[in-house]
This record gives sequence, C-alpha cells and structure tokens, in this order.
Amino acid sequence: MSGKGKIRIIGGRYRGRKISVVHEKIRPTSDRVRETLFNWLNSRLDNKCCLDLFAGTGILGIEALSRGAKKVVFVDHRQSIVSEIQNQITRLELHDSSVILSDSLSYLDNPSHVQPFDIIFLDPPFGTYNLEKLLSHIFETEWLDSHGMVYYESNHSLENNLINSSWGKYRESKAGNVYYGLLTKKISN
Repeated sequence: MSGKGKIRIIGGRYRGRKISVVHEKIRPTSDRVRETLFNWLNSRLDNKCCLDLFAGTGILGIEALSRGAKKVVFVDHRQSIVSEIQNQITRLELHDSSVILSDSLSYLDNPSHVQPFDIIFLDPPFGTYNLEKLLSHIFETEWLDSHGMVYYESNHSLENNLINSSWGKYRESKAGNVYYGLLTKKISN
C-alpha cells in the first residue's frame, strides 16, 4: 500500500466504517486474518481490557471495541500514527480508550504502566522485533491476566520450546506468509 489508504472494520457496531492508514510501511492485519481472529475470540471480548501493542492503524483494538471490549490501550512510537488513532477514537466516540506515544519495549519495561490486560494484540513489524523475546517478557511480568490471551502475528512460526514451556496454543493458523495465533498463559501448579 502506498501513501494514505483505508481499511474497514469488519464486525460489530462499527462494521463497514473505514480507518485511515497514515504510514505507507504499515502492514495492516488483513480482513481474512481479522475475521478468523475475532471468530476465535467470539464472546471472549465482552467487557475486556485489551492492549494493542505496535498499534499501527489501531485496527485490532478498534475492531475489539466494535465487538464489545470495554477498553483498549493503543501503543505506538510514531506521532503521526498516534495522532491518527486518536482521531479515529474521537470520530467513533470510543471514550474508554487511550493512545500512548511510546516505543513498545519501553512501554513494557515501565512498571508504572503495569495493569493486567485480558487480551494483548502483539503484531510487531516483521523482522524488527524478536517475537519470542516479547512473549517471554509478557509471560514473566504482570501484563497479562492469568486467564488472558495473547494474539500474535509473525512471518515465521513460533519456537516450540517457548510454546511448550510458557504458553499454550489456543488457536493457530497461516495466511500466505503470515503466521498468527492465540496463546494462553500456562499456569504453574
């Protein structure tokens, strides 16, 4: 996609509304992948608090709000993106949301922000961040509620030792060169 474009919200009360893509290097989650993700989540979004890390267009968090999430915190490090997400939130009147200008790793490392989220959307730019390290950090901290879920997108499948030691796979799929899935935190006995 070059220049400014639009993507649509595919479900919920804002279905069919369009969201702006302000940065040409953003790779928005495709309609097909979002449809699958939100079918997996189904009624698990009702009244939940979500974190949209590496927010980009904000489409994952906005889609969650459209489908019944109580609150979403959007985090991105680019001012133009943060401003556009704030514009979308204002336009759609999504008052129980906040947009934070921060590098995602810095945000995760700041303990003053820690509040357990029910769902974390983790879709970093491909090839820029180590997804396994991000998941390990989330697992070792209190960012995720003990019954929460992490959605991930990547250009490679996750390492099996990470999944076997820390996370349980709830669902997983692949669309083209995109691997994506939902993980649950394994609870120690």
